Amino acid sequence: MSADTPFRIVLLLLNVIMLATEIALYRQMRTLMERPLFKRGLLLLFLCGGLLAHLPWLLMVFAGRGAIRGPFDGALEIPYFLSIAWSYSFLFFAPLYALAAIALAIWRFFQRTLRTPLSGPIQGSRETISRSTFLKASLGSLPVIAAGSAFSGMALGSREIITQELSIPIARLHPDLEGLRILHISDLHVGLYINDRYLDYCANLIQSLRADVLVVTGDIIDNNNYYLPVAGRFFRRISNSFVNGTFGSLGNHDHIDDPFVVFRTLRQSGLNLGRNSLQEIRRGKGKLDVISLDWPRWNFGARKNRRDLTADYFRSVDKERKGDHPLLILNHHPEDFLFFQRQPVDLVLSGHTHGGQIAFQSNRDHAPGLITPFYTYYKGYYREQGSQLYVNSGLGHWFPLRIQCPAEITLITLVAAHSSQSTAFSWQAR
Repeated sequence: MSADTPFRIVLLLLNVIMLATEIALYRQMRTLMERPLFKRGLLLLFLCGGLLAHLPWLLMVFAGRGAIRGPFDGALEIPYFLSIAWSYSFLFFAPLYALAAIALAIWRFFQRTLRTPLSGPIQGSRETISRSTFLKASLGSLPVIAAGSAFSGMALGSREIITQELSIPIARLHPDLEGLRILHISDLHVGLYINDRYLDYCANLIQSLRADVLVVTGDIIDNNNYYLPVAGRFFRRISNSFVNGTFGSLGNHDHIDDPFVVFRTLRQSGLNLGRNSLQEIRRGKGKLDVISLDWPRWNFGARKNRRDLTADYFRSVDKERKGDHPLLILNHHPEDFLFFQRQPVDLVLSGHTHGGQIAFQSNRDHAPGLITPFYTYYKGYYREQGSQLYVNSGLGHWFPLRIQCPAEITLITLVAAHSSQSTAFSWQAR
């Protein structure tokens, strides 16, 4: 079995799920259409949309991850948007459709048991479409509407980059580190969509902020090390802009292909990545310990979950520390803050969530998003039990759709924490 085989199996399975959903929904939607012209138009829509969506996936199934070489930009940008919008709308919709089909089957069973018709013509109406047919046809229209909405979100909502500026108080901070400016980025996902053109713009923006330190918290590469040279060019360009160094950790996407190649290549490009290692930021006589934690791979022998493995990683590195210096943790997954807040950790920087990518309003605490049921910490600043966390919304994406959650560069200024201002915190977006 080659290293690419699991990847191809997953892609093939996703293609089958998407195709089955497309066929089922097409059959349901055409029940409402009486005119042959509309039915032919619907068939043409599904054939063209399905062909456009399936081709890139199938190409990687049969030819491997490196089959699609180069970013989709210029003339190919709109077809790429359409392909991704169609694919993910149907994939995300498949479980909902399956649940609805099961619910309808149960309803039919009870109707037959009670010997009551499932539905009949609506009283007082000339329509002869049953309620079940109408429900199934309406259900079938949702992914097409979702695909159109996703396309507009990609074209309009994923173009903005904001800079979040905040001051974070740190206990025991040496006066020489007062005012240290840390630029935090995460989740670049360099690949088909995050290309040299986009990264050149990001590099200009990053260099204009004149920070002292750069930290990167994982998912630098999307899913294919073919694009490592693109990421390497980006970090070679910006690494010399930070007088107090660059630091980084790996995320789950960096492990999809070969994490050892990612680690080695990006270190050679000027990004001082760490894999469960202790480093330090120095300025004058001030010192800030930095622990960069790797993304934990499943340990079948120990049978530990991801958070327990992260805790093991942390303990193995923390015992190397000497002196009572403030501690900064670079860790991709923000939910590990449930563990870190019980440790002598001053600040944790994370990513992974992309801020949800889709939000119903900008206020994090008063609006549900797609991921809010699954994450305790997913966007912005948190302080609990004396420890602090900042979750970056990501500078890139693996799915180019952002609604009220733009790409983000975070600029953190460290300030001394005194007993009278231990909860001091300021936030400015620009």
